[in-house]
Amino acid sequence: MVSLQQIQNDLKQTRAQLNDIENQRAKLADDKTKEIDARSLDTQAEDLHLHYSQLQSLLAQIELTEAQGVTFLHVAQMAQPANQPAQPNVRFNTLLGSVSGLLFGLLLTFILELFDGHIYSEDELAQLVDWPLLTTIWNESVSKKKGQKQSELYIPDNKDANSEAYRLLRANIGLYQVHQPIRTILVISATPQDGKSTIAANLAIFMARANKRTLLIDADLRRPTLAQKFHLQPDQNGFSDAIQHYATEHTSPKTSTAILEEISTGKNGVLKDYMHAGNIPDLLVMPSGPLPPNPSELLDSKAMDQFMAALKQCECETIIFDTPPLLGLSDTTILLPKVDGVLVVVDIKKASKKNIQRVQMLLGQSESRVLGCIINKHKYNPRELPFDYYHNQSASTVVEEPQKQPARPRLKVEKTARRLTLPKVAKEKLSVQQSMSKQQQQAIMQITAMDTVPSLPAIEKRIPAIEKRSPEGYLALEDGVRLYYKVIGNKPQTLIIPAASWLAADLTALAQEYTLIFYDQRGRGKSDAILDRSKIGMQQDIDDLEAIRQHFNVQHCSLLGWSYLGGTTALYSLQYPTRVKCLILVAPMALRCCKYEDSRKLDPDKRLDPRAIKRLEEMLKKGVDKKDPGTYNREYIKATRLPRQMGKPQALARMKSDPWVSPNEWPDAISAFFDTFARSIGDWDWRARIVTLTIPTLVIHGEEDLVPLSSSQEWVKTLPDSRLLSIPAVGHYPWLESPEIFMPAVIQFIQEQWPPELPAHQSLVVSQSHRSKR
Repeated sequence: MVSLQQIQNDLKQTRAQLNDIENQRAKLADDKTKEIDARSLDTQAEDLHLHYSQLQSLLAQIELTEAQGVTFLHVAQMAQPANQPAQPNVRFNTLLGSVSGLLFGLLLTFILELFDGHIYSEDELAQLVDWPLLTTIWNESVSKKKGQKQSELYIPDNKDANSEAYRLLRANIGLYQVHQPIRTILVISATPQDGKSTIAANLAIFMARANKRTLLIDADLRRPTLAQKFHLQPDQNGFSDAIQHYATEHTSPKTSTAILEEISTGKNGVLKDYMHAGNIPDLLVMPSGPLPPNPSELLDSKAMDQFMAALKQCECETIIFDTPPLLGLSDTTILLPKVDGVLVVVDIKKASKKNIQRVQMLLGQSESRVLGCIINKHKYNPRELPFDYYHNQSASTVVEEPQKQPARPRLKVEKTARRLTLPKVAKEKLSVQQSMSKQQQQAIMQITAMDTVPSLPAIEKRIPAIEKRSPEGYLALEDGVRLYYKVIGNKPQTLIIPAASWLAADLTALAQEYTLIFYDQRGRGKSDAILDRSKIGMQQDIDDLEAIRQHFNVQHCSLLGWSYLGGTTALYSLQYPTRVKCLILVAPMALRCCKYEDSRKLDPDKRLDPRAIKRLEEMLKKGVDKKDPGTYNREYIKATRLPRQMGKPQALARMKSDPWVSPNEWPDAISAFFDTFARSIGDWDWRARIVTLTIPTLVIHGEEDLVPLSSSQEWVKTLPDSRLLSIPAVGHYPWLESPEIFMPAVIQFIQEQWPPELPAHQSLVVSQSHRSKR
């Protein structure tokens, strides 16, 4: 704001300037030559007069304002702020709110408890019923990391809290059998979606793993699930078919003696025809079969009584029934008097007191023997369980659950060092198989046809994100295992190939057409060695393949599985059918555990090179096996195992891969690996599952392979959309022994055409000449 003093100073200066201009104008008044200058001075004078008038007006206004603002008031004392507010009283209000909130909360809790009908804890359930608690199944979504896939069925030797829970359930049921035999068990629940089907399936699995011959029957004739859980065909004969058989074929009930005679003589094929292998030793599964329009009438018929009489004569030690919910349906109520014991599944997340009381009343009316209850989907708290503490102990302190090792048929393959004339020490080095039992040798032979294992290649459309990954490195899995991988090429389509250490150097020719992603399976090649044998198995290999696919963002892939990885890739395709474009199986492992017909009289020892054996003896004498075990094992494998498996041993000179420098590929490690892997699959039979696989499949088999050709023929016969390519004079390594046939066949098949029969190879067998595009 402009002050009064400043305006007065401006007036004086303006007045002085006017006086000066007036004096200059007076001097020019009589001079006609200075007329222009005079006019300029007149203009400046006019501006100054105007400015001077404005300043005078402003001065007058300021003086008037000051005159009007004069007051007789004055400040007697300055105001001081208070130390605390008068309102509100925070301390009092806080205390009052806390007490009111507490009283209201207690009142609300009392009202909710009074009217709440849910069961939240084991203690509440124990107060409501007198059933003993046999085990608690934990909520896996809480105990597992986000995004980690967890199967409903514990087919492998899973070591987690729930696997121990099922072992505890099996043990508690065994305690009842000490006093009274319990052969038939009904698994029931009050309402749908309580998890009884999963519990029934897992109980059957763990019973079978304890060497008990177990039959699992899907008695839910309304919404059956067991066929899907065990990957059985949806149209498989089952429970309803068996009952209908007795209703139509037997007009009068038969005595137990007559039924036993029919079964013993093989004439009675009813039970056998409707029992299917559950892909686990000692486990049979009877699916529901076609759903009848009147389930209750079928279960309450005389045919059902005849079925139960026949069931008592079967060889199964334990028979488990999966049933519909007890409440609202009469099916389960009809079955209650027909069994020895009942297991009640309680979903702790949604169980209500009203439903549990109704179940208890119905069980009391039927006079059923309740073995106990199973709490399902309980919130997992590792601090409440000692499982994690004991599970983290070293493998040497853990006593494994005894498992029966079923005898496996032996292929016609001679021992590796049968004809080698080496000293005693050399024979011990050259044949680690001699330290294993014959049963272990047969299992390993059946899986791999030897104990070498390359793996599966896979093909799919590549996503640009693949370029952001390192071309070589390690992928860390959630269970702590690291998988070695290597990427070669940069083409639109991608070929995923396990066993990088075995195949990366020898299949680089395919990089001209595809981007190749190689990786070593867990416990193999450059991947981490596995000390915990529970982490080795078929399902682990399937999960690792999925982890590699996700890591490289591959949306669709074509898989190539060699040897035992043929089974891995096929089972992966069953679990992830939308991810697989096509499947290539090269000398795949057998489709089932049996002895296949083989009229050939092969002598693989004749394929050995005596000069290579002599060099190996010299290396042993010099102690190379101890000084440089990688070099020794390389020569050992090339001199013994590989030539025995090849129809053209001279093709071994083309092999560029060198996996044997890794301790994972040394003989003792390989033997232990395959022994564990054989245990994980037991007496396998995948025919019922593989028949549902509709993905185009090319099976390549060498006619000189020690694996019988009939094994691959069964694959082709079982797979709905498959062809067989049989290559003459070739063994277990067709990409080395006959690359001129193998490479074009693979490329052409991935390009959605069946490889045709080549004129240059008249003995080449291809069941059909072209493949329809999908």
